[in-house]
Parts: sequence; C-alpha cells; structure tokens
Amino acid sequence: MTTSFPPSNGPTSGRYFPHERLRAYELSRRAVQFVAARRAKLRGLPGNAGPQLERAVVGAHTNLCAGASAEGADRRRHFRIALYEGGEAGGCTDAALDFGAFTEGESSPRWTARACAREES
Repeated sequence: MTTSFPPSNGPTSGRYFPHERLRAYELSRRAVQFVAARRAKLRGLPGNAGPQLERAVVGAHTNLCAGASAEGADRRRHFRIALYEGGEAGGCTDAALDFGAFTEGESSPRWTARACAREES
C-alpha cells in the first residue's frame, strides 16, 4: 500500500508545513524577497543597518514559521519574537530609506513585516 504525503486533495493540497497556511507567511516571504533583491543597495550603510535589516526580516520570517508548528507557550514565544523582529525590520527600513538605499517610490516591507508579526500573535 502506497500513501502520499501530504494528501493530494483537500484544502492543504501542495502545502507541507503549518506555516504555509498563514497569510502572514506569504507577506513575510515578500518582505524577505524585497530585501534580498536590494542587498547590493544595503551594503555599506552606516551602523551595519543593511545586514541588520536582513537579519531582522529573516528572523521575523523564521520565527513565524517556527511558531506555526509550536504549541502553547512556545508558540506564543516564537510569534512574540517575530513581532519584535518585524518591528526591528521596520526601523531598519526607515534608516535604509533615510540613507538613500531605498526610494520613496519603492514598495516598502514595513507594512509586510508588521502584518506578518501580528497575524498569529
């Protein structure tokens, strides 16, 4: 008898992990992709603001994913950390904008980081 994992029908078709069901996961991925696409612009910002933005966005993303799989206090802890990291990413984005790494016309990940951190907190 052969079984497939996950089942190939139903509302979770094509999804393997609990975080993939969260809207916040999609928003978090967009924030990570936004920052990844602009890594060259982030290099050399004062105070290592560029790498700090990268760490904060990735930290929010990975803690969101971990929280989706956890339960109880551990779940709340991961989502709380994702919220903190999302706040840090928002502040780093402001600094990057102020130093000219981003333009006003570019889509900012600030709203994405904020939304993904609060989705399941």
